[in-house]
Amino acid sequence: MANCGAAITPSTSVTQFDDLHFDPEGQVIINMVTKNDVSAASAVDEIATLSSTTAASSADNALYRHASNVSLTIHALSKRIPHNQQSKLVEFCIRLQQVTVPDPTNGGVLEYKGQVFWSQMPQMSITLAEYQLTRAPTGSNEDASYSYENCTAWRAQLSELGFCHYKEDISWNYDHLTRVFQQNYQPTRKRQDVRLMCMWFIHAPQKVWLDFQLRRKRENSYLRMTEEFQPWFWSSRKDFLEDCQELPSEDSEDEDMLSDGDDDENDDDDAEDVGVEDGQDLSDKDTQELIGRALNNIEEVEIEQEIY
Repeated sequence: MANCGAAITPSTSVTQFDDLHFDPEGQVIINMVTKNDVSAASAVDEIATLSSTTAASSADNALYRHASNVSLTIHALSKRIPHNQQSKLVEFCIRLQQVTVPDPTNGGVLEYKGQVFWSQMPQMSITLAEYQLTRAPTGSNEDASYSYENCTAWRAQLSELGFCHYKEDISWNYDHLTRVFQQNYQPTRKRQDVRLMCMWFIHAPQKVWLDFQLRRKRENSYLRMTEEFQPWFWSSRKDFLEDCQELPSEDSEDEDMLSDGDDDENDDDDAEDVGVEDGQDLSDKDTQELIGRALNNIEEVEIEQEIY
């Protein structure tokens, strides 16, 4: 795998992560995402070296703490790094999953409670799979919503790349997307829900297509195949996002200039525009760009799958 990731933008400086105290593992990963000259491959090598060193330690629960520090750092960064700047973090996760570590004491490969470092992503402390139990924030907390969007994008990117075995696939409880598989479900036009849906279509269009095709649903915390694919599964989501998209009219500026601002009836209509619910709307530039990118990916999948 080529190192395709650049460091995050200067505006997201290392000071944004100075409250993370998962050293030394955390410092390795933070250096990777903040410095252009540190690749994901070299960061994985450093973590593997730390794994071997830790395994030779006689300290109680040393491997447990080591794996926890890595997992906690990854998750914390996934919430803080903007969704479109996560390529290095995603590459790090994929590369780490492909690494095995020699056991310095017993020979062979390093294991902890029967699971191999790092190819089996040992289930210890707060693991990556457990993070997916996180629910979307409620209310109007913009910071929490932003963090959840970023984390969702990270999960989507890893899912698209087939991260982990299916039972531990980190898309297994993406409620905000599996909900829309239900025939009687009416998608909300709340800004947060629309943006979360877009994250999946932007970062994991093939994964979403697969789940739609198999009509998977949650059952005992896992996605299982149920009925055969129905065309409306896909088209209804596309129609929904198209309804959320605001296409500016060529005459809109002229109409604004001609408006005298005294038409109360028009004012009432404006208050009921599609895309506005509970005081939230979809008119901001960033959300509209996300919707546009999601629709572009949907169309690319349709072309590839010959859906017309």
